Amino acid sequence: MDTNLPVTSSKSERRSKSKTLRTTFTSQPSLLMPFLSCLAWLYLAGRLWQDAENRMLLANLFNLNLAQDHHEEAQEELPNKTKFFFSTAVQMWDADFYVKVDDNVALNFGEDHGTSQNGGNLVIRNRKYITVTSGIEFLLFHGCVCLYFRHAAGSIFILSKNLAQYININGASLKAYAHDDISVGSWMMGLQATYIDDSRLCCSYSGQGKKLFKPKIEGKRKCVCGVTAYDLSHIGHARVYVAFDVLYRYLMYLGYEVNYVRNFTDVDDKIIARANELGEDPINLSRRYCEEFHHDMAYLNCLPPSVEPRVSDHMPQIIDMIKQILDNGCAYTIDGDVYFSVDKFPEYGRLSGRRLEDNRAGERVAVDSRKKNPADFALWKSAKEGEPFWESPWGPGRPGWHIECSAMSAAYLGSSFDIHGGGMDLVFPHHENEIAQSCAACRESRVSYWIHNGFVTIDSEKMSKSLGNFFTIRQVIELYHPLALRLFLMGTHYRSPINYSDLQLESSSDRVFYIFQTLHDCERILTQYDDASLKDSIPAGIATCIKNFYDECLTSMLDDLHTPVALAAMSEPLKTINDLLHTRKGKKQELRVESLAALGKAIGNILTILGLFPDSFSEALQQLRDYALRRARLTEDQVMQKIEERNAARKNKEYEKSDAIRKELAAVGIALMDSPEGTTWRPAIPLALQELQFSAS
Repeated sequence: MDTNLPVTSSKSERRSKSKTLRTTFTSQPSLLMPFLSCLAWLYLAGRLWQDAENRMLLANLFNLNLAQDHHEEAQEELPNKTKFFFSTAVQMWDADFYVKVDDNVALNFGEDHGTSQNGGNLVIRNRKYITVTSGIEFLLFHGCVCLYFRHAAGSIFILSKNLAQYININGASLKAYAHDDISVGSWMMGLQATYIDDSRLCCSYSGQGKKLFKPKIEGKRKCVCGVTAYDLSHIGHARVYVAFDVLYRYLMYLGYEVNYVRNFTDVDDKIIARANELGEDPINLSRRYCEEFHHDMAYLNCLPPSVEPRVSDHMPQIIDMIKQILDNGCAYTIDGDVYFSVDKFPEYGRLSGRRLEDNRAGERVAVDSRKKNPADFALWKSAKEGEPFWESPWGPGRPGWHIECSAMSAAYLGSSFDIHGGGMDLVFPHHENEIAQSCAACRESRVSYWIHNGFVTIDSEKMSKSLGNFFTIRQVIELYHPLALRLFLMGTHYRSPINYSDLQLESSSDRVFYIFQTLHDCERILTQYDDASLKDSIPAGIATCIKNFYDECLTSMLDDLHTPVALAAMSEPLKTINDLLHTRKGKKQELRVESLAALGKAIGNILTILGLFPDSFSEALQQLRDYALRRARLTEDQVMQKIEERNAARKNKEYEKSDAIRKELAAVGIALMDSPEGTTWRPAIPLALQELQFSAS
C-alpha cells in the first residue's frame, strides 16, 4: 500500500483524538496563560499611551479655542444621509465629532472648557442665536445644560479642528456627503471656518429688490448716514436713526465688525440761513445742535457710531476729491464755482430710476444759466458776503452739500464700502449725485447696498420742517417714554411709511409697559433663587416655545429687518411667562422657575437686538407711570385719592359711583386693577382711543 496516500480514519477514531487534544490543552494551562497575559499588558500599555496622546491633543485643541468633550446625545435621530456623511468622514479623516440635529446643536463642554487657556472666550458659536460676549452663554435644552447654536439654513455639526479645516477648503466636494441643508457656512469651527450669512436687505437700486448680503471685506460691513444740524431733530429723523441703529445692532449680533460712520453736515445753506436768522455763527450753531442730536439719540437708546465726522474738519479731503473730479474731466469751473457735469456720467439716474430733467430747482439744485446742463450741481460755491468760507484752488468758498458726504465717506470707509443709507427723500438727488461724483473721482468707487427708510406721515403727508407739520423728538418724549417712541418706529417695516398719531403712540406705550411688567414679574421670582439651585432642564413644551420664538424673530430679521414680525413673535413667550406666574396650573408646573429663567433670557436677547432692553425694568415701569400721569394731567396722590373714594363706594355698595370713578380714570388712560391684595393702577390706552382702535380694526 502506498504510504503517501491519505489515511482515512473512522468517525470514532476522530472523536477519540479530539477528546485527547482537549484534555491535553486544559490539563496544561501554563502553556497559554503567559502568552495571554503578555498580550493583555501590551494592549493596556497601548491604550494608556493612546489616552495620554489623546489628552495632549485635547489640550492643544483648548489652546486653539476648540473644546469637545462630555458629549450627550439628544432625543432626535440622525438622518441616514447624515449618518453616511459622518461615517465616511471618520473613515477618511479619522475625526472626532459631536452633533445634534433638528436644526439645533447642543454641546455640553463641561466647566473647565468655558474659556481658552489664554483667557479668551470660546470661539465656537453660531451668530444666529446667541452672541458670546462674556464667557459661555447657556440655555436649557433637552434636559441638560448645553451650548445652543443654530444655522439659519439648517443643521450644523461640531467636529474636530482638522476636519473643520478640511471642510473649509473642500466644501464643494463634501456637499455630496453632507446633510441637504449644510453649506460651508454651517461649520462654525473658530477662526479657521468661513461663515455664509443668508440675510437680505432691500437695495434701493431701481428694480433690484432684496439682495443677499456679501460684504466686501469678510466679516466686516460698513454703513453711513448723516444729519444736517441746524435745529432740533423731529421724529422723521428719529425714524432714520432708529432704523439704522437696529441694522447696526443686528450686524454686530451676527458677529460682524461694523465701521458705522454717521456724519454731521455743519456747512450748508440751511445752517447759514438759520444762523443769520438767530444772529449766531453758523459753525457754533451747528455744533450746539449736534450736541442736542446726541441727547436725542441717547433718549432713543441708539448706540453711538464708530465715528462722526464733520464737514468743517474735512476741507482738505473735500478739495482733493473735487480736484480729482476736475482732473478726470467730469467737472468745470465758472467764476470760482465748480459744477459737476452730469452728462459725463452715463449711469446718472440708475439709483432712482429718474431722468435728468427731474433734477429740478428746490431740491438743493440751484438754477443757474451759466451751467452747461440745468441738472449740473455745485461741488464748490464761491464765497458770498456774510457766509463762512475756506481757501481753495478756485478761490475762497465752501463745498456743495453732495460732495461733503462723498468725501467724508471715502475718508473713513474707502472708495468702496458696503452700506449707505438715509431717508427716502435722499435717494434723489442727493444719493444719486453722490454716486456720480464718487465714481468720477475714483472709477472703482462703489456702494453695494443703498438702503432707505420710509417717511413718517401725518394724514398721509410727509412730516418735514419745510411743511411745518412736524413734532420734534423732544416734544414727543415730553409725553411718551422714549422706548415707546422707539417701539412705535419699529412697529412698521422700515421701508414703509408710518403714520404718526396719538393712538399709535398710546398703543406702543401700552405694549412696552406690558413687556416690561411681565419681565419685571419674572425677574422678581428669579431673584429668590440661586442659579446653583436650579435644575439643568426645562419641559419640552417650553423648549419648543423658545425655539419657535427664536426662529420667527431671527428669520424675520434676516428678511430685510422685518421688525414688526419680531415684535409680534414676543406674544407667545410673554403669554407663557404670565401663565407660569399667575395661573394655578402654571404655578404648579414642574420646573417652573427654570422655565421662567429660559423664557426671560430669550425675550431679553431679542429686546437687546432691537434696542428695547432698559437699564432697569422697575425704573422703566415707574417712568411709564409718570408719563401716563402727565398725559392724564394727574398726580399719583390724586389717583390714589380716587382709588380710596372708589373703595369706600364699593364698601357702601354704591356701585354706580364706583363704576363712574373707574370710567373717569379709564377715560384719561389710568386703568384700575383689583386683586385680593387691593387695588392698583397701570397706564392704559384712553377709552376714546380704544374705541377708535376698535373701529379701525
